[in-house]
Parts: sequence; C-alpha cells; structure tokens
Amino acid sequence: MKTVTVKNMVLGAGRTKIAVPLVAEDSDGLMRAAAQLRTLDFDLAEFRADFLKRADEADFVLAQLEKVREALPDTPLLFTFRRAAEGGSCPCGDDYYFALLLRAAESGLADIIDIELLAGDGPVGEAAAQVKAAGAAVLLCNHDFERTPPKDVIAGRLKKMEALGADICKIAVMPQSPQDVLTLLDAAYSVFQTASVPLVAVSMGRFGAVSRIAGGMFGSAMTFAAAEKAFFPPSGRFRYHCRFSNTHRKQGNNMARLTIHSVETAPEKAKPRVEAALKNNGFIPNLIGVLANAPEALAFYQEVGKLNAANSLTPGEVEVIQIIAARTNECGFCVAGHTKLATLKKLLSEQSIKASRALAAGEFDDAKLGALAAFTQAVMAKKGAVSDAELKAFFDAGYNQQQAVEVVMGVALATLCNYVNNVAQTEINPELQAFA
Repeated sequence: MKTVTVKNMVLGAGRTKIAVPLVAEDSDGLMRAAAQLRTLDFDLAEFRADFLKRADEADFVLAQLEKVREALPDTPLLFTFRRAAEGGSCPCGDDYYFALLLRAAESGLADIIDIELLAGDGPVGEAAAQVKAAGAAVLLCNHDFERTPPKDVIAGRLKKMEALGADICKIAVMPQSPQDVLTLLDAAYSVFQTASVPLVAVSMGRFGAVSRIAGGMFGSAMTFAAAEKAFFPPSGRFRYHCRFSNTHRKQGNNMARLTIHSVETAPEKAKPRVEAALKNNGFIPNLIGVLANAPEALAFYQEVGKLNAANSLTPGEVEVIQIIAARTNECGFCVAGHTKLATLKKLLSEQSIKASRALAAGEFDDAKLGALAAFTQAVMAKKGAVSDAELKAFFDAGYNQQQAVEVVMGVALATLCNYVNNVAQTEINPELQAFA
C-alpha cells in the first residue's frame, strides 16, 4: 500500500496516527487554540475553517490558515472546510467551496486538503487533480450523520474515493446499534485488503468508541481525538483536553438514556415533524429525535417555538432568554444550539453571548439586554415571584408588560427542552459541538 508522508508523519505505516481538531470563531481564538495544541501529543492537526465567523470570506480564511501554519510550523496540517449541507457550519455554493480548497492547496500552507465525496464525481475528481498538482495531498471523505449504510455501500464509497484520485480515503458513519459498528469495520477491512492508499474509517456516537480505539486492526490508518473546546465558559477562558473521542460528536456525561429517533424509527405521528427538522437543518437535532418519543411533546415544542419566535422581543432577546434558561437548567445541548444560532445569525455580539452563558447580567455590552438577563434569572430563581424592584428595573430598561409575560413564555419553552434533554442525557450533535 502506498503511504502518505507529511513532514515527520508517515500515514499508512506503523501505528495508527492521531488527528485533533483546531476550531475557533476568530483570529484570537484560533491562536489560543493553537497554543493549547502545542502542549498536547498528537500527529496531525485538522483546521476546521468552516467554524470561523467569516468563513465566507476566502481572503480571511487564508489569512487564518497562514497564522495556523506559523503557530504550528512542524505539525502536519489538514485543511477542512465542511459545508452546512455536509454537516459543517458554513453554507456556500460549489464555486466558493472548490475555489477555496484550491487556494488553500496553492498557498503551500496546508499539507492535506479535505474534499467531500458527495460534492459530485466530476467536480471532486477535477478538484483532487488540481490539489495534487498544487503539491498537497488529497483526503476524500464521506459522512453519514444519521445512519450506517450497508457494507457494500461503505466499501463502494471508499473504492470510489480511490478511483477519483484520493491519497487518503475517509468515511464516517453513525451507528444505531453495535452491529452497525461491526458493519463499518468489516467494510473497512475488506477494502483494506486491496486498497493502494491509506483508509480512515470512523463509527460515531456512543456505540462507535471502539472503532476509534481498535480501528487500526481493521485497516484504519488514522483516528480522531478531541482537543475538546468549550466556548465562553464562565471564566472567559478556553479549555482543551486531548482524549480519544469523536471529532464528529461530542459525548455527554453518559450515553443517551432515551431513544434518539431518526425519520425511519420515529412514531408515525412524529415522522412529518422529524422530516421537517431534517429539511430545515440539514440534520436531525438530537433534541428532536428524543422529543419524537412523545409526538405531542414534539408538536408542543415546534408550535410554541414558532409563537415564541414571533413575539414582540427581538430575535437576539429571545436567544438571551433561551441561553440563560439552558445554562440555569444545566442543559448543555440547548446552550450549544442557541449559541450556534445566535452566533451564525449574528443575533448577539460575542460579549453578549459570553455574558448570557456566564449568567453575568452585569457583563453585557448592551444595558437593555443586561436588564433582560437579570429579569430572566430572577423569574427562574423565584418561579416568577419577582420583587417589585426587579419588575420595575425591567420596565425602566424599556420593556413592557407584554414582554414580561413573553419572558415567562420563553422560560416555559426552554424548560421543556432543557428538562427533556436532562432526562435523556441527550448527546450533542456534531453540527453543534463547536458551540458547546
């Protein structure tokens, strides 16, 4: 089998190599993350450029890539830009996507360029040839965040990657049972027998941990560990630790205790709503999958959610309530989901998001939002029985009686989500993990 040599790393020979993600929203965060990586023991860094706030600006992305290379000069570097439709964070068209990948390759800053197989055989094959001509290695990949395809489908996709010019072939799938993990490993091992390039096979979620530890025995040349990042903790500092984990799914403290339904497994009454969530998000948030256990609860969440979004508060104010409620109720899933929404849709400033997550009403850069945060916290702490002074402070900030009731409505909606997630111990989707 042909190996891939990048700096001091030989992929496809010797022990299974460990890759860790490099994720941040801006330049400062990226440099902090890179500094933390320098303290860890790993083989390859994966720069997830799609998580940058300005991921849709190619010049900015390339400038950040240059900073990463300067910070990690001797580290093999994989450049990954995962589009929203492919489980990433940035929606963009083919023209931008392929042009950005080529520029990253031509810059000489990235050693390996990640290209998603489902972007189309013709464009993918052409992009692979251009990237290789520019001097970078090509990692063709495919992700299924909902299920594990049959063995022949997995094997077929890996073989197609090789045929399209991949230097490294990677597939990641979501198991619904231990048998699904065996299916992935069996498929990977069968392809490994005749493959001419290194393979990477990852089974995600709670069942898939064994594939990340023992994947090398079945032909996988690389595994993924999480240099785990927590955005905006109360201290305001970033935290990382390196552990065998799944870069595609951040695990909760325990595996989910209630079934996380897919479209196929959801009760008939819940199927249309689960399908709508998949269409609207590009993936099924695990909260939706859990709520599907009770179709009426799922309907309540979605319909009240629409009403809550249509109230007199601004979208940013709605998110302040949701983040504060989720933090108060210790629901990591909802903190991640609403942080992502507020961040990507630019509903709140970074400081306001930090203050919401820290339950720090006095640290908002907008006094009115700070008053809203204080009132929301008081409503939750006192079960609605706020003092005259607390209600007056809310009104003095510019809010009215209608909005006082709307705060309670937002808290009520959040309570359903937060409590269900806490009962289920819902795992955070890979699409949300960077905002956890």
